[in-house]
Amino acid sequence: MPAQSSCNNCGLHALCDGQRPAMARPNVQQRRTPLATGDYLNWEGERAATLYAVRRGVLKSMSIDSDGNERVRAFHMPGELIGLDALHSGRHLSSVESLTESDICELSFAGLEQALAVEPALRRRMLEVFSVNLAAALNLGGDFTADQRIAAFLLDMAGRQNATGSRDVICFDMSRRDIANYLRLVTETVSRVLTRMRNAGVINVNRRELYILDFAALTRMAGPLAQTCNNASQQRRAA
Repeated sequence: MPAQSSCNNCGLHALCDGQRPAMARPNVQQRRTPLATGDYLNWEGERAATLYAVRRGVLKSMSIDSDGNERVRAFHMPGELIGLDALHSGRHLSSVESLTESDICELSFAGLEQALAVEPALRRRMLEVFSVNLAAALNLGGDFTADQRIAAFLLDMAGRQNATGSRDVICFDMSRRDIANYLRLVTETVSRVLTRMRNAGVINVNRRELYILDFAALTRMAGPLAQTCNNASQQRRAA
């Protein structure tokens, strides 16, 4: 089930406000043709000149390491931005694949630079995105257990989907293999931990929907990562 459309929580929403005169805002456009499942938004190493915002759907960023293995770098939900990693070099550092049918809006880097000069809301949003991304990178690099990583991932997903739906239900449009890759675990470990959580009454799983039944227990399982997830959720709500 593709994630719901989200405009009010989008990082570019301040630039699309219909109440503002068209001449006073950069040209944010929605792509005419949605991305189908399996389509690529961009490729690793490709020249970049555009910032993207997810209007509907779920995408993943991935790169290929020196051994030829795929590494999942991030998942992108409605309202979130894609392409900030290319600002310094002008080239995409990862390929972005659509995991569902997705609607994408875009803004040129030149338009972004113009907007940052006059839009305080967008400047705050950029700082929030950089902060959340840095925290996620530090979490992946930390010495945490599989239980802590998976519990924190579920809390993070709940906080992100709370912007467009209920935080109690997580729609998994990504595979367990991709989740394991992102968390630097093996697929069997992810399945084993989720089964243990379900048996303990912390979650319930119905196909691609995961229901969080006990947030307190899940928070305890996340350990020190729970605070990072909570901070990220607060930053998203404040943006």
